[in-house]
Amino acid sequence: MPAPEFDTAPGPNGLGHAQARRALQARDYDSAQAILTEALARRPDDTDALCLLALALWRGPGDLQRAAVHLDRARTLRPDDARILSLCASLHLHLGELDSAMQFAEQAVAAEPNHTPAYVVMARARPGRVHPDHLQRMQMLGARPQLGPKALRPLHNAIGRVFDAQGDFDSAFHHFTLSNRLAAGRYAPALRDARLDNARAFFTPERIRRRAGWGIEGAGCVFVIGMLRSGSTLIEQLLAAHPETDSCNETDALSNNEASWLRALPGQQARSGGFEHYLDVDAAKIERSARAYLAATSRQMRTAQPRRRIDKRLGNFLFMPLIALLFPDAVVLHTHRHPLDVCLSCYSQGFDGHVYSNDLIHLAHFYRNYQGYLRLWAGLYPTTIRHCRYEDVVADFEPQARRIVSAVGLAWHDACAQPHLAQRYVNSASAAQVREPVHGTRRERWRGYEKHLQPLIDALGGHAEIERLHREFT
Repeated sequence: MPAPEFDTAPGPNGLGHAQARRALQARDYDSAQAILTEALARRPDDTDALCLLALALWRGPGDLQRAAVHLDRARTLRPDDARILSLCASLHLHLGELDSAMQFAEQAVAAEPNHTPAYVVMARARPGRVHPDHLQRMQMLGARPQLGPKALRPLHNAIGRVFDAQGDFDSAFHHFTLSNRLAAGRYAPALRDARLDNARAFFTPERIRRRAGWGIEGAGCVFVIGMLRSGSTLIEQLLAAHPETDSCNETDALSNNEASWLRALPGQQARSGGFEHYLDVDAAKIERSARAYLAATSRQMRTAQPRRRIDKRLGNFLFMPLIALLFPDAVVLHTHRHPLDVCLSCYSQGFDGHVYSNDLIHLAHFYRNYQGYLRLWAGLYPTTIRHCRYEDVVADFEPQARRIVSAVGLAWHDACAQPHLAQRYVNSASAAQVREPVHGTRRERWRGYEKHLQPLIDALGGHAEIERLHREFT
């Protein structure tokens, strides 16, 4: 779950705000910070600029402490502004301060009862503690189509979370479905299948062998890959608790490297969906790309040169050959979970940017496509990829944690046994869950929703095939 949006109010600095918002949308966080710092030099009490600067620090280097300072200043200037209060609530949610998140969200709705973002934070922080009056208000707002998809999509998802916490799975699924129907974007199964077919044809053992030994060794790169909602944040947190590691979170640094190779191709080749960009590389280009990746990720970590740097962009499973080229000694941890649990969890998250997650049939297709990639990579890179099954990790946590720490080449540290105590910013949909001691209560969650999941079950091939898929990488 990324940092939220912040709607600026009209005012004398409107142009600067618009420029800063464009920079934020383009992920040009340095430019956004420069624009907003200049705006605040002219007008230190510009609360919108303070909030936007907090977001630039939040989304860019992940500097939550400085972001909190700017938000506190904005809240002091406008203590009853629901937008600022809900932004504070979201910040505390990501910091793991869940009670504070609830308090700020409750203050926001006290100031503005129809402010939907605050209800969304409540449902993410403590869904079981949402007051019945607040749930009633959420449902009333959810029945107002004039609010538009931007407000209604997360609101219906939030209502679903509250009903889920109450054990009312029929009502929960109804609102998850209403939320997903409001999602933008289209999923293209045929394009996904064609690219996987191209990967199978292009990446052969011989082609892999010819480029062996390129790249940089000794960089200590650890990549966590897999499906969303597969237990990856737990794996990241237990490793990040180790004093010799740091995490660059869900960075785009790897995909940006591949994008730069694609841009170097003629237009038609770049759009082909193939892998021709891997043909026009040599050892020098690979080394430059590896160093560019290390420089980019160093800017996103507290420690520029940790012994192990953790990259938790799960979609990097698409770029396994690039990982192996850039960093031949990298460790890749593949997190996986029961297909029905992982797909249900995706469906109930309200993910934007992952268009397959809003439809049960598309979820099944994406899951089978992802399994196809992992099957291919496991055959080509059998000693690089280590499989971490969520159910095994939560059932026998410390022995499994020791195995994972050892797999990345580190000695055991006791902090890794209690990842929920780590005082770290979590920029994922698991921001609240990872603050709890490790437990297995989310296993077989799908059973409460089974009657609603039949299209997913059928599209995955039925229960026997689903259990086979679940055991494939154990």
